[in-house]
Formats: sequence, C-alpha cells, structure tokens
Amino acid sequence: MSTRTANRRIALTMVLGLGGLAAASGIASGGINRWTTGGPAPGGVGCLAVDSEDPRVLYAAGGTRVFKSADAGLDWDELSAGKLGDVDVHSLAVDPTSSSTLYAGTARGIAKSTDGGSTFRATLASAAIYNLIFASQKSVIYAADFDDVSYYPNPSNVYASTDDGETWTKKPVPISIVPGSLIVDPTQPSALYAAAYDDFWGIYGSLDGGTTWRAVSSDLRALFVSALAMGPQVPSRLYAAAFSGGRDGRNVIYRSEDGGSTWLEVSTDLPNTFVNALVVDPRNSNTLYVAGFQGVFQSTDGGTRWRDFNRGLPARDIIALGIDSSGRTLHAGSRNLGVFDYRIFSGAVDVSVGSDGQARLLFFGPDGGLLIRGVAGSGNSSSIGPFGPYSDWDPRAAANGADGLTRVLWANDNGTAALWLVGSEGVQTAYTLGDSFAGWTALDVAASVANRSDVLWRDAHGRIAIWNVSNAGDVRKSPAWGPYAGWNAVAIADGKDGLSRVLWTRADGSAALSFFGPEGLVASYPFGPVAGWTAVDIAVGADGQSRILWTHRDGRMALWRVDDAGNPTVLGPIYGPPPGLSAVRIAAGPDGRTRVLWANTGGSATLWTMSADNVLLDSVVLEP
Repeated sequence: MSTRTANRRIALTMVLGLGGLAAASGIASGGINRWTTGGPAPGGVGCLAVDSEDPRVLYAAGGTRVFKSADAGLDWDELSAGKLGDVDVHSLAVDPTSSSTLYAGTARGIAKSTDGGSTFRATLASAAIYNLIFASQKSVIYAADFDDVSYYPNPSNVYASTDDGETWTKKPVPISIVPGSLIVDPTQPSALYAAAYDDFWGIYGSLDGGTTWRAVSSDLRALFVSALAMGPQVPSRLYAAAFSGGRDGRNVIYRSEDGGSTWLEVSTDLPNTFVNALVVDPRNSNTLYVAGFQGVFQSTDGGTRWRDFNRGLPARDIIALGIDSSGRTLHAGSRNLGVFDYRIFSGAVDVSVGSDGQARLLFFGPDGGLLIRGVAGSGNSSSIGPFGPYSDWDPRAAANGADGLTRVLWANDNGTAALWLVGSEGVQTAYTLGDSFAGWTALDVAASVANRSDVLWRDAHGRIAIWNVSNAGDVRKSPAWGPYAGWNAVAIADGKDGLSRVLWTRADGSAALSFFGPEGLVASYPFGPVAGWTAVDIAVGADGQSRILWTHRDGRMALWRVDDAGNPTVLGPIYGPPPGLSAVRIAAGPDGRTRVLWANTGGSATLWTMSADNVLLDSVVLEP
C-alpha cells in the first residue's frame, strides 16, 4: 500500500477543501445494535440490493426512483431521474463481481446499468419483474415476472441470461411466483426454488435452471409461503415464512435440512403480521431475520425462538431486508419512511493498554451486559464484571491514562453519555454527561495524562466537539467544529504532549489527522485516498507518534506510524485477517507496542501485539 499524501501543514478547512462551514453531510449519529437512518427521503422503499464486493455500496428503489449509498446507508443520491422513465422499479440486483453493474426489474421488464446507476438501458421487455437474482456463477442471472394487474395472476415466466443480461431465455412456469421469493442454491447455479401464489400454494423447485418445475414437498401445500431464504454456509438448509390464512391465521417458520424435500415447523411465536422479507446471516445459517408490518425480528437458533429487533426503528411497515456479505449491517426498507440501518454487534468492542502494560478489552454481550477482560503479555487473562445490562445503554469505547484507571464510555439512545473510571477492584467513579446535549452522540474516549479524559462527540450533521472531563467530574466543553462535507470523525487519541488527535475519514478512502489543544485546532494533515482502504482507528505510541489502523474491504489490515508533523514514518506491512475476524480497534502501550483487536459479531476475538515498526510479534485468541 502506498501513500499519496504530501507533507502539508495546513488548517482543517484547507485540508477538507472548505472555506467555512459546509452544508450538513447527513451522517447518522446512532451506534451499534440500534437502528439509524440517513434516507433516502422522502418516500418509501420497496426493494434493496447490497453490493457483495463492497458492503458500503447499497441500492434502494421506491416507485419510479432509484437511490444509491456509498457509505452503508449514511448518505444517498438519487440515480433514476430521467433515466428509467416513468416506470415503477420492483427489484434490484448488483453484479457480484462488478460493483458498477446494476440491474433493475421494472413494470416493463429489465434495465441494465454499467456505470453504477448513472445511466440505464432496457435489455428485456416483459411483464413486471419482481424477482431478480444472480447465481453463484457470475454470468448466470435469473428473473421472474408477476402479473400484478389481475386479481388471480397468470402463471409466471422465468428468464435466464448467461451473457451478463444482454439476452434472455424465456421459460414458462406452471405457477405464479410470489414476488421476492425466487432463490438459487449457492452451490448449484441451476437449482431454483420459489413460492407459489394463489391456487398453487407451497414451494416449487427446478433443477435445470427454470425449464421444468415440481412441488418439492407436500408439507407446505396448504400454506401461503410469503418468503424463502437460503444461507451460503449450509446450502441444503432452507427457511420458509408461511401464513396459514383465515381469521386466526398464524405466521409459521419452517426449516428444511434436505433441500426442501421435508420441512419442520420450528416456530409459531412471530406476531400475526404478514412476513414480507426473510434473510439469513451469511456467516451463520442459524441466524435469520424477518420483516413485516410489525417491524423486524431476529432468531439465532435456526428460527425456533424470535426476539423483537425494533430498537430505535420508527417505522414498522418494513417491505424489504438486505444484509451485507460480512453479516455486520442489516438494512430495512420501509413502505413510507425510507431505509434504516442496523450495525449488528456482540463481542469485543474496544481495547486499551494500562500503565502496567496489560491490555483491557470491553466485551459487549448480546443481552447488553459488559465484561472488562484484562490480557497480560503472557496471554493470561482475568475479568471484571459482568455489568448490566442497562436499558438503552451500550459500551462505546475504552481508554487508559497515566493514573492507571480504565475509562469506559457508555452511550444512550437519547444522546446522553456516561463515563466510568475503573480500577482493579471495579468501578471507582461514574459520571453522566450530555444531559443538555441533544442531537449529539458520544463516539470515543481518550486519556494519556493523569486525572483527565477527553470525550469525542459528533452530531447528526457531522460537527464534532471535545469535552475534557477531570477525574472529579468537572467538564470543559470545546466549541463545535464543522460540519465538513463528506468527512466523518471516527476516533480520538491523546498524547503525552497534551494534544488530542482526531481521525477523519471519507467514502473515497481519504483520511485526515487533526491535532487539538486547549486553544482549539492546531493543525491537520490529509492522507490518501487509498483505493479499497478505510482508516478505522487511531492510537498514540510511547514515542509520541500516532498509529493509524487501516482496513481493506477484503479484510486485510495495515498500521501507519505518523509523526506529529503529519509525516508517515512507517507504512505497513499488510497482514491478512484471522479467519472470520475483522480488525476493529487499536491501542498503544507504554512498552512501545501496539495492540490490534480483531473481532466478529459472534463474540470471538484475537489480540495482536505489534512492534514499534508495526510488525506482528504475538497473537492471543480470546474465545467468547
């Protein structure tokens, strides 16, 4: 990885290309395990598509409008004005190997874009296309139409393309396929499943790419199946959401372990609301989500038990669901209020290093409880807690100061924050912050000097503020800086020089490092953009130089060492990830070494120890 930065020592407004305050950037201020939204607005959404190559790229459509987000739903641009004509869009699909190629199923057929939705051209004229999917082989695309005019729809047609959607083969089907229910086996590109509408209730399958169809099982013949899903980890496992009909109709979840031949009724405890969408976590086939007119619900045991998944969700009329390839972000499309985004997390949240050289990790449980786990250089560990859960509170970040105390920053749904000072015997002091700071969210905490903590705040428009909090609870609030269009503050770290470093990122892979002192902004330095890479976290080493954690969308990681004049002194090396983990946070210790925290949403974590030159020295696996 190379840098394209110059050694520029200029103020933040110059770094970010601004002459003053900019318009609001639309940054969502929510956190983990709650719903947030950045649009698109106004109006509703009927379908979603997530780019499997780059999970930050997301498409949505509602009515005749198509939208695109390049930052996982924080900001949206409308694509379709004047490009698709006055035609409703019912389905979307992104080429799994080319983010710039998008397909739209419309009321008049299929349109294709090869420039990320900037322009479209028609490739198939047909009835309304409500199903549009890719097989595991990139060149195979399937679509299915649905007669949305007749009260008793006519049988559907399946269309197949093997040349990137340029030409299509029409294959009549003996059933009317339920919109959104067509799925393909991830291991067999010619194996299709679909739910049948009206007189042909149940599930049908095809083993020859849609040419011939048969009822795969009699178990569901009397039920209306509204949604089907299959996960990549266990391709023989199918899930079906069915409605028994009638005044006392129930929502029932069925599971098949043999490709649909036999089905087991696994749950009847969903609310009596029609299920519009069903998705499976791509990392864990036992975790799935359903959505309907009472919101979103989650199961982590293969569909047997369900829990309400609506925390912070203002809409309950959810039509569409999408989950990224990492399984870390869930998107929900509302019929009236646009798209909502949920960062799914349970596991290691942050890492800090105490004056004793021991790493301290925050583990966030699925129930909202917190465990503080100390890890010595030998790999031996001990724990404090658990603490909580506390209703509507989540642990956000950790930091250690020269006083030997661990700071734990908590954030509340209402914008309030709390700061704990934790010693070897447990919580010594706790303060509530931000009672009158409506519209702001506490993002991160830093500490280096004794008796002081610095809390980084960001509001919904992207402005930031830094609060200095003494160990006695006295608060000194900075003025607000920003917003700076397209830039997003993500982390803070303190040095022994008394300056706070704030790390900024933007969607194109650029980053900036700002130094703040008691009098305000001192200097800022830009880095990048570096294609495919994102700056994630920052720490200050014992040598006074900053460490910036960069992650690539393919999971690789690299550290940069940057001096206080903004000069990168060590770049890399680049390391691949431990299986199933992502690099999420870093911390620097008094021993001159940097700790890198790798984690996943299932609770597993690994802690790396890096030398002053960013070379891997040691690795400790931490099981949930």
